[in-house]
Amino acid sequence: MVKSIRVCQGSACSSAGAAPLLKDIEELVNGHCNVEDWGCLGRCGRGPNAELVQNDSQTFIVEDLTSFKNAVAMLTEEAELE
Repeated sequence: MVKSIRVCQGSACSSAGAAPLLKDIEELVNGHCNVEDWGCLGRCGRGPNAELVQNDSQTFIVEDLTSFKNAVAMLTEEAELE
């Protein structure tokens, strides 16, 4: 389970739609985990990106969150939120 989602707000991700992505994810998780705006995650050519922080503090990055559909898939498949 994910305790936090960090949405990159670096310049490349921002120009690819990171701000609306952050708002979409906040609405979709509906308080089930923290959603944070974050600095560059270092995968600028594949953004917007989000880093998932699991309850055991392991992290992994999900790339190419360019659509609402991709954000929903990330939340249901990777973050295990429904």
